[in-house]
Amino acid sequence: MDKSILRQWRKCGYMEEGAWFQSEAGTPQGGIASPLLANMALDGLETVIQAVRKRGHCINVIRYADDFIVTAKTPEVLTDHIQPAITRFLRARGLELSEEKTKLTSIDAGFDFLGQNIRKYSGTLRIQPAKASVQGLLDKVRLVIDKHKGQSAERLIKVLNPIIRGWAQYHRHSVCAQSFYRVDRFIGEALFRWIRRKNPKKSKSWIVWKYFRSPLERTGGFCVKSKDRRGQTVYYHLYRARQTVALRYRKVVASAHPDLAGMTEYFARRRFIEHRTYGALNSREGYTQGILSFQI
Repeated sequence: MDKSILRQWRKCGYMEEGAWFQSEAGTPQGGIASPLLANMALDGLETVIQAVRKRGHCINVIRYADDFIVTAKTPEVLTDHIQPAITRFLRARGLELSEEKTKLTSIDAGFDFLGQNIRKYSGTLRIQPAKASVQGLLDKVRLVIDKHKGQSAERLIKVLNPIIRGWAQYHRHSVCAQSFYRVDRFIGEALFRWIRRKNPKKSKSWIVWKYFRSPLERTGGFCVKSKDRRGQTVYYHLYRARQTVALRYRKVVASAHPDLAGMTEYFARRRFIEHRTYGALNSREGYTQGILSFQI
């Protein structure tokens, strides 16, 4: 990394709608360059952590930009060996751990990471959408429905579908069936109330017949009958989370990169595996008793 160029780039400002704006605080949190700089700064963290591993520690590292977790056999391994090594690694780069967001916990108590809740129930590992992630989606859907009072059902479906599909696609690698059912039920009830406000004099059976019935499916999903540009009858269906097929996810090894020679077969095999419906939930990797969650 050329640090001189990096410092100039962080203070050069930005252009928006033909006007130049000054930037003094560097790249914004969550901006497009933030994860790139985090990956460059934290490159080599896994190697440093594995270097302090001793026999029986059973250390594993998962990192996504500046969020990462480290698992070990016991909490003492994390506090006595792993955390000091991470602190030294970050100090050399002018960084430090966030005390508020750094958490030491047990796999039996569980923890949230990247919108997923990871926890063992009676010895069985279960990774599912976190409650905060589910509630965030429901709040967003409720806000969208409230903003579309008086507008057509067709327009509302077109706005909601990308939101629901994107959230479900993100969580499809987890144990998601129960969360997906809850999301679909909440949205269905919210849409029923939305239709009832638009048609206060109509009965419940009329609303169900008009908006929750389609000749294309028998599941009672929210849909609306309309006409396309050619005058033909079409049905716009609301995407439901449980339509998403759950898939097994496997971690990308740290040394793999699509642009490296010899990695074509590895990523081709990953694509094949990712498109298979995942099977058993529990795995031998769920033996850890200590979890350390970090955020810089």
